[in-house]
Amino acid sequence: MVLVFIFTTALSLMPLSLRINGLQSVDITEYMPSLERTMTADFLAAYQDFNWDQVANQGQSSQEDDKVRQAFVKDETQAETLLKEGSGLAASQDQVFIKEGDQPIFVQDLGQDNPLLKSQDPQMVLKDLSQLWFKDNRLSLIVIQLLNVAIILFTNNLIFIGVVSALVYLMHLSRRFTIGSYKEALTIVLNAFGGASLLAMIAAFAGLDPLAMISLQGFAFIASLMASYWKTHFNDDYLEDIQKRGAHRGRN
Repeated sequence: MVLVFIFTTALSLMPLSLRINGLQSVDITEYMPSLERTMTADFLAAYQDFNWDQVANQGQSSQEDDKVRQAFVKDETQAETLLKEGSGLAASQDQVFIKEGDQPIFVQDLGQDNPLLKSQDPQMVLKDLSQLWFKDNRLSLIVIQLLNVAIILFTNNLIFIGVVSALVYLMHLSRRFTIGSYKEALTIVLNAFGGASLLAMIAAFAGLDPLAMISLQGFAFIASLMASYWKTHFNDDYLEDIQKRGAHRGRN
């Protein structure tokens, strides 16, 4: 049963992994939200007008409060000193240094097409930074997203199958159903879920988006579960047998 569960989860993960692998960009503010407060139009204007020959040995801070800091620095050493605590943003002529909480300082090389020198629109700069950041960290970002999706799928499927199996097992309280054990109910649910997952995987590979894939999987699972019960528990011969057994128990 464990292998069947892993197999059904893998079926759902396969098309999603291909979509994640096809990512072309991410929003850097989802990973470093303090950038929305530090990457401002005022900071960009000050950066473009800044006289880099006058940067002090300890760095020059342009704005500071209890939570975030903005600074212009000569190099990474000055950035590490200024951004030692809290969140903040520091910039040199060719690099950006981003500190998010207790995380290590992130260093982004700006390259020849320095976006900070070309725009005073924070949203455009964040978009350019997101592209640069994604390009330099694509593999790790994809691996992280794959792990997150795998954990979510595994947990959701585990809870879903466990709860549905319990509900199916409770049907043994009715004389119309003969569920001998929770294991039997789990087997029925896993079989139905496996077929639904296979159908959803094929549809996803054919171009169905993830939300539609999950919806199709749910409807196919319900249909498969009802079909298996219709075949075994709702045909005339089965109901007649149940009635005979009920009458026999009544006489005893």
